[in-house]
Amino acid sequence: MTTHPHSLPCSLLAAAVGLALSPSAAPAAEPSRYADETAPGLPSFEVRAYQDAPSSMPVSLFHNPDGEMPAATAPGGFPASCNVFLVLVKPSEPLVAPRRQPRATPGARILVDTGNGLPRGALLERLRADGFAPDTITDVLLTHLHPDHIGGLFDADGNAVFPSATIHFRNVPPDGAAFAARCRAAGYDQLDAFADPAAAVLPAGFTCIAAAGHTPEHIFFRLGRFTFAGDILHAASLQLDHPEFCARWDAAPAQAIAVRTAEFARCRATPDALLCCAHAPFPGILRLAPAPKPSAP
Repeated sequence: MTTHPHSLPCSLLAAAVGLALSPSAAPAAEPSRYADETAPGLPSFEVRAYQDAPSSMPVSLFHNPDGEMPAATAPGGFPASCNVFLVLVKPSEPLVAPRRQPRATPGARILVDTGNGLPRGALLERLRADGFAPDTITDVLLTHLHPDHIGGLFDADGNAVFPSATIHFRNVPPDGAAFAARCRAAGYDQLDAFADPAAAVLPAGFTCIAAAGHTPEHIFFRLGRFTFAGDILHAASLQLDHPEFCARWDAAPAQAIAVRTAEFARCRATPDALLCCAHAPFPGILRLAPAPKPSAP
């Protein structure tokens, strides 16, 4: 594999959660690249993380009806980011057909979410700088329909930014129908709007997991050991240790807490699991340390 400048190999990410919770030492304009992946039944692929926009989360955004903010919380708020992920399916790979999955297209370029869009978002500029023209993106997987995840689909005139892409999203009334109409008006003629995440047919062996709570349509996408978890968290340095805290954007806090707690537990119990988060500090790909074993009495 060719080494990319400022790449962050997964072996380094494994060193400690603390590394993943700090802003990347690499310039934000450079993507972080993760090693080629090969798993049974999947094509070989690579994941790149792009920072669409820097961010921070004020303490006042978070609440926990049953407890107080930890005393060690920094008064200036929590480091964060708006991250977008690009999955590159290797063109040299043969076509594969996992059960219920379409045959993967060699050379597929799959975005997970699209960031804010212009003028705030820098995704388009950073994709182009990395050699990817917007009309070469083959698929867009949307974790949910908030503006900082779908904004990059549309230009200032409301037209399609990724005109060749199939847009995959969970269709939950009434927002799903309105979003589909907006996409069609923009020029997207390939929409994959599904109601049941478990039955979704996605490119390259991706699977979909229901994760309602942040929004009713919120979903995760999984490919190999990578789980693209959208807005599972908004302040990693708070919520990884205290998943009971919710940002004010969580529409159904009890559901969001349950989803967050269960996924964190799965990641801590699963060797090599990587959690790709839209709002963790760039690059937003976390490996959670195993839960400490109970001490002997």
